[in-house]
Amino acid sequence: MENNIFYEAFINSQEAILIVDKDKNVIASNRAFEKLTGYNCKEIEGKNLFDMELLGSVTYKVKNIWNDLEEQGYWQGELFLGKKLGVSIPVWAQFQYVEKDGTILYLVTALDISQQKMMENSIDFLKNYDALTGLPNRNLLNDRVKVAVATAKRMKVKVGVLYLDIDNFKMINDNLGVPLGDVLLQKFTKRISILFRETDTFARIGGDDFVLVCFGMNYNNELLVIINRIRESLEKPFYVFNNKINLTISVGASIFPDDTDDPYKLISYAEAALETAKDYGRNTYILYRPKEHVEIKDDYTLLSRIGDAAKNNEFILYYQPKVSFESDKIVGAEALIRWQHPTMGLVSPMRFIPLAETYGYIKEVGEWVIDKVCQQLSYWSKRGINIENISINISPIQFSDKRLKDYIEDKINLYNINPSHLELELTESMVMRNFELSLEIINSLKAINILLSLDDFGIGYSSLSCISKLPFDILKIDRTFIMDIEKNLQSKKIINMIINLAKTLGLKVIAEGIETEIQYNMLKEMSCDEFQGYYFSKPLTVEEFQAKWINNKKI
Repeated sequence: MENNIFYEAFINSQEAILIVDKDKNVIASNRAFEKLTGYNCKEIEGKNLFDMELLGSVTYKVKNIWNDLEEQGYWQGELFLGKKLGVSIPVWAQFQYVEKDGTILYLVTALDISQQKMMENSIDFLKNYDALTGLPNRNLLNDRVKVAVATAKRMKVKVGVLYLDIDNFKMINDNLGVPLGDVLLQKFTKRISILFRETDTFARIGGDDFVLVCFGMNYNNELLVIINRIRESLEKPFYVFNNKINLTISVGASIFPDDTDDPYKLISYAEAALETAKDYGRNTYILYRPKEHVEIKDDYTLLSRIGDAAKNNEFILYYQPKVSFESDKIVGAEALIRWQHPTMGLVSPMRFIPLAETYGYIKEVGEWVIDKVCQQLSYWSKRGINIENISINISPIQFSDKRLKDYIEDKINLYNINPSHLELELTESMVMRNFELSLEIINSLKAINILLSLDDFGIGYSSLSCISKLPFDILKIDRTFIMDIEKNLQSKKIINMIINLAKTLGLKVIAEGIETEIQYNMLKEMSCDEFQGYYFSKPLTVEEFQAKWINNKKI
């Protein structure tokens, strides 16, 4: 063969070639094969083609290759060719059956297609991902939203969609240049991407527009917590090309199934909410509200003043007494905010608190409550009204604010009050959303010696092992169980179980929503510690509460 002109052609061919016998052992290889793989002929001669993994991990294709060779005498397709250094490269391989004078051989040729595959991968990447940030693009986003909604339907959970827009980004691009703007977008992406879970999808859909798909929510407030985390992460400036840049964002949000079960409408509704957020001056967030909502005009009337209500001293606090079962006397109270609107009169928190949460004012409202309660505790203490504690409801957004502990501590020091007279009520769902983070926040709050109560206990999804790890002082039994206690034996059993659990953990138990003597007597027999409800008193103005305290008589 060496004297044959065909051998010269074989050796010098630009295409990598192997000659293999019927047992798949290598007989010969050419220079192009050696250049491609690093193996010379003597190293691989006599060795089995597949035992050497010269063709990479192709076990699933081996059967097809040899079946085609036996039936058709030919096979071609993509394979990975193993190199001497241990890496593999994609090749277009052809196997040709050859028989002469009773001898069976196979001619194997391999063409390097690495460049073509790189181009294909680049095209596939650009179909689904943003080249600048590496995030999913609109095409992949649409697929992810459809999957999220379909899965959420089966699992009976919610999907939240946030449409984010960087405020005044065009001005940054125009004044500081597009290259700086591109780097800024990359830094923005890197900073806030770490805030999300693996089940969420964060996409860039063009310019400075981003969309976040939050899968697996149980409560709408969870979306507001996520928005707050994003906004908090942007409080630190970005540094690009020696420029210090502060960013804010406007956010529109929609929720499945509350707003729609159509994946595409879910995105468009969030975008519509974003436009409304921009109309309100940017650096805010808005949940989608259909225009046909009957109360929307009143909502906007409230919204137009809510930001200034605290400054204008329009908020007022009512106090609902908490009564000891043992003494039948007032021992504390829950502070409940009301809004004395100048034109609409007394507005229920059921109306304006959701608005404050939705449109980004809950922090100001919550801080106003904390300040006034601390101030009131100081006033009462100086006048000998020694109330055990006043409780305050904390929203999920407040709870996730890292500065909450510092703010409370500052107010405690400012008004010189005993921190154990201040109680924060946290809902079960709020705490269990991110247990590890909640544990960190709760421990920091306990470090300043305030009381913590777990509100709405019994309707959430916490486990006993989790509850035992949280340093709560009080459990509050949700009013839904109290309402049914007279007629529903199951509710009575649940309440009894909760009380026994609390006693085991060394916690005080408060029953809220007691409205009848029967409910009162049943809870007292179960050794519940305290109660609140209309059976004893409705929420009172500060003057009414003081008078009731001074005349603190048994029921």
